[in-house]
Amino acid sequence: MIRTIFILAFSVAFALRSSSQIPKCGNDRISTISCLRPEKPDFEHAHRVTGSTESGYIPVFFHIIYSRESENIDQRFIDLQLTELNRAFSGAIGADEEIPAEFRPAVASMDIRFCLQGVSRRFTSKSSIGVDTSLFLDEQGRPTIRNPSRCLNVYVANTGPAIAGFGIYPWASTAIRDGVVIHPSYFGRAPGAVSSNGRTLVHEVGHYLGLLHLWADDTACNFDDGIEDTPPQQHGWYGKPEYPSYSCGTSNQFMNFLDYPDDDAIRMFSKGQAAAIVKNLATFRPELLQAEPCQSEASDAFVIFPNPSRTTIWIRSGGAIAKKCVITLYDAAGRLVVKADRIVDEIPRPITEVALPPGVFIIHVDSHAEKIVIY
Repeated sequence: MIRTIFILAFSVAFALRSSSQIPKCGNDRISTISCLRPEKPDFEHAHRVTGSTESGYIPVFFHIIYSRESENIDQRFIDLQLTELNRAFSGAIGADEEIPAEFRPAVASMDIRFCLQGVSRRFTSKSSIGVDTSLFLDEQGRPTIRNPSRCLNVYVANTGPAIAGFGIYPWASTAIRDGVVIHPSYFGRAPGAVSSNGRTLVHEVGHYLGLLHLWADDTACNFDDGIEDTPPQQHGWYGKPEYPSYSCGTSNQFMNFLDYPDDDAIRMFSKGQAAAIVKNLATFRPELLQAEPCQSEASDAFVIFPNPSRTTIWIRSGGAIAKKCVITLYDAAGRLVVKADRIVDEIPRPITEVALPPGVFIIHVDSHAEKIVIY
């Protein structure tokens, strides 16, 4: 049944995924998340969109914001996360993993692929940057978002102890705030990741493309997500639910990516959700889907670590391509400390041959610039 609903400006997935109750919105824990209820878009006929041939590529730009080296996600884990995103949207996960017979006909296979547009890395002195506007700004207060009409921006940042991530609905985005935010502990197969398969990002990208939780954040069975082939349910499920699991008088599709079970228990988008995504792309993000694969940006393809450091700062490439670069290092007063030509490849190499004194420095590697701290 399709019901009229009101939507939160942000959809929040909380890191305490084993908890039995998740607040509708995070404003009781983080006051900066808006809980205004804007009028929902017209999804009344989204489930009736069938036979779509919509296909193409969605460029993805990753903003890695870190306060410790363990949060500075390595390029290979970014690549693995993109692979899992593509497996989810193509229907490969639903094909490879068990889906109950009653839901198998609803499993969607979308001809949408995600490709790497670029990666930027930014050190922050905040151990928990939260979800306020500073997350989307650089140290000079300038927006860091990259071409949001044609690129999905993913911010990987420590959002605090309660939030795994959130996706900004297409009708709630602004010129500064758009895309998806995800805690590094929930990013793919990165070391120490709580979610082991990278499906938290799949869930949040679903929100970014206009999908709601199956229960539409309503626990009274009064509203649903507006999709015909996702049965009504009363709440999110956690852990590894046993099939069948019931609420609102129906067998619940808890293995859907827009529910809350563990990564290895969520496996599918429905065909109705796929049709809604096609409609939402046409309505809210008409320039996002590209005909050709990404032309990746290379200017941010460096990893500088550890930062801050007590002694030596190291550098290596963020990819597999070796490159001869000009490295310059300035102190806080703007004085040149080091200038050298270096080959930057996958092998970590010290930026300087001598230890640096305590202080703040700015390093330039070709067009890439980053602040480093010695203490």
